[in-house]
Amino acid sequence: MTPRRFLPMAALLSAATVGAASQADGPSGPFVATIPATAKDALRLVFHNADLPLPRGGSCEGVDTTGIENPTIGDYLGGFLAELRPAKGMSGVAAACTGGLSDLSCEITVRREAGDEVWAWGLRFRANGITGTIRPEGLECTGAG
Repeated sequence: MTPRRFLPMAALLSAATVGAASQADGPSGPFVATIPATAKDALRLVFHNADLPLPRGGSCEGVDTTGIENPTIGDYLGGFLAELRPAKGMSGVAAACTGGLSDLSCEITVRREAGDEVWAWGLRFRANGITGTIRPEGLECTGAG
């Protein structure tokens, strides 16, 4: 996978706003407009599929911060984003995708470093960039901390 860039929180919120606005206007082509897909495309894919349940067991077992019985990818990432405190330490979001339009491999990582508090959690997934759907069978939770 190509090196990931960490995006400031303002860029993350901008990606969510742009994604919601473009989908509200209706599809006018593929969900991911260009190849190579961008960090913004990876974030838009996750926001678009926020209601997709996390896989049970495996890499996603016991990593949710919300305490919800059947968390979604939106619950999972939202819980870690809520833990970012930009007033102290360093926080960021890295995102990247590789592959072709119909079979993208993407990864998103939310990272926090502040003294003894060091963690990075995220998602690795496969998606169809034409339809904007994440393939549930290719969804994994990543990270440690």
